[in-house]
Amino acid sequence: MRETLAQLVGTLPGVEFCGTAASAEEALANFDSDLPDVVLVDVSLPGMNGLELVEEIGRRSPATRCVMLSAHASRQYAERAMRVGARGYVVKSRPSTIRSALTRVLEGESFYSSLD
Repeated sequence: MRETLAQLVGTLPGVEFCGTAASAEEALANFDSDLPDVVLVDVSLPGMNGLELVEEIGRRSPATRCVMLSAHASRQYAERAMRVGARGYVVKSRPSTIRSALTRVLEGESFYSSLD
């Protein structure tokens, strides 16, 4: 899944792909040197979860925008993600929306996948 998402991100115009990570801790280890404009974060990560990662990214770099990727199509989960700083929320069962979400968030907008 990570490699598929990496390929998708790499096809976005004007976007330079800087890498993937298997955990929040791994992502944070390289974060300060990479300082990405946008990060696609899975809510379910080993160790520190995705919500905690989004919150930490916001502390380290308020300009970095995060898009949360989740299996939950619930408004409650999306609202929680937005409260910790995510600018977008995409449901895994709707992968066709990932590209739109990243593009809109990079343009400064927010994006919510269709929710129950």
